[in-house]
Amino acid sequence: MDEQKIRQALAMFPGARRAADGVILDGEDGSFYITDFGPKDEDLSFEEGLFVPFCSKTEILRLRALKSANDCLLRVRANAIADSARMTRVMSARRKLFEAGGREWTLTSYYHRFNAPAKRYIRLLPRRDRHIAMSVPFGFAPVDEANAICVRTLLGDVIILSEALREFYYFMTICIHGEKHGIELSDQILAGCIAVRIMNGSEALDFDIDPRGFLPPRTEARIRQFVDAMIEFTFGHELAHLLLGHLASNSPSASVQDAEFRTYAHEEEYAADLHAIKNVTSKKQREALAVAAFNVFAYLHFFELVGAARSEVKMFSVSSTHPSPIKRLENLKSQMPTRLDTPDQVTDVLTQYRDVLLQFLSRSGRQDLLTFYGSLYLPGLRGEVRQDRIDF
Repeated sequence: MDEQKIRQALAMFPGARRAADGVILDGEDGSFYITDFGPKDEDLSFEEGLFVPFCSKTEILRLRALKSANDCLLRVRANAIADSARMTRVMSARRKLFEAGGREWTLTSYYHRFNAPAKRYIRLLPRRDRHIAMSVPFGFAPVDEANAICVRTLLGDVIILSEALREFYYFMTICIHGEKHGIELSDQILAGCIAVRIMNGSEALDFDIDPRGFLPPRTEARIRQFVDAMIEFTFGHELAHLLLGHLASNSPSASVQDAEFRTYAHEEEYAADLHAIKNVTSKKQREALAVAAFNVFAYLHFFELVGAARSEVKMFSVSSTHPSPIKRLENLKSQMPTRLDTPDQVTDVLTQYRDVLLQFLSRSGRQDLLTFYGSLYLPGLRGEVRQDRIDF
């Protein structure tokens, strides 16, 4: 909401209070945060008006009748934002920053900016696979589940990585590797708590407008490099399912949104892990991807270690049809001899971090620290504490 509309709302609604991007109305049934009001484009329906803050008109019209796999990806993104008031606020802030640079906003162009890790991976593939990969729409979407998917729709194949998964990788890297970057142990443990909360679905996914901490620029850049490497492997793993024919047995769904984050047989998961690494043409990059894969599996194993000790934590990827992260790490180690730690060594290290995290939880005095919806912060890396909706 621009300044003119904020002033108009303050005059129209007695008792309204100014907020960062709108006004707050207090009533008997609670507080309401208004970020926009007034007439919309007459060409759009009321429901389509919900997309106006974060989609271009052309994109909204595309959503009326999906014609391509790219439209399916757009639909997933748009619906995920429209279904979440918090994510709508995040996207509004992103749009303001994007347009401040003089660029014309579309939701698609915004997300194109984060495709570099996937594009870097594609460039390292054999020519035939590179051609296939470039024909498949891919990218991030602000869905709640921290996961990735390659799905076959009636309009084509699509690869989606959730923003939540990227944030899980980020905070787990601070937790496990923070010491070598000079990050205090207390902040490492709280980063681990945030990572667990992301996987548990309780951490608010609004890191753009409410940063949990501010790392020194060089440290931030290095950790983002870690994360990008894990994104490369994750994308490569999902692409491998397509290249290896694992989607051929699926009945195509009408769109991505009609498909679930599916699981694969053990052998298919193991094969996709290996193919994601061995299929690239650069030996140096194969080694880097192996390290990234080990980090991915280690982070997921850490989450399962916490879940095994805390009943309120949702268990992840433990089923009769999906190998556990430590089994995938073990299989990768056996198939690709490296100097990386053995599964037992990884478990020993992660168990030590898990125990410190559990001790912190027991001393916190809060039984709901991993489950309440909201935000945790890294106190040693925080600036001034801000108030939700008033300051951001």
